[in-house]
Amino acid sequence: MAGSPQTFTATGTSGGATTIALNAGDAQTDTIGATLATPYSVKVTDSHGNPVGGVGVTWAVTAGGGSITGPSTTDGTGVATATRTLGTGAGTQTASATVNGLTGSPVAFTATATHGGAATIAINGGENQTAQAGTAVA
Repeated sequence: MAGSPQTFTATGTSGGATTIALNAGDAQTDTIGATLATPYSVKVTDSHGNPVGGVGVTWAVTAGGGSITGPSTTDGTGVATATRTLGTGAGTQTASATVNGLTGSPVAFTATATHGGAATIAINGGENQTAQAGTAVA
């Protein structure tokens, strides 16, 4: 047969975004005021688990202070990231990633802020006192 075989080309695309899930960066520990080493990230997928790019993600600090970058947009692998800087208090600090209408939204992240090592020392009292040798100072 003339013209055999025929070649066909098809391109598969993902469906609309349906789900958002935590991808990386949760449960880190660092000192107060530090920028976490691993960015927070989420992954957005369609109903078949395919990544969906171009989806806007809103990031927010929900407890503990500090800051988070945002908003961000998912890349071709469906991943969006944000950088978290911890607040000035020690303890658990939280943030979220939100895409309205998606299953799994908002996605919660936690981090633990710890006190860093001592950096300074200061006089608290008792300076410039005088007393007779062998006696206590006030």
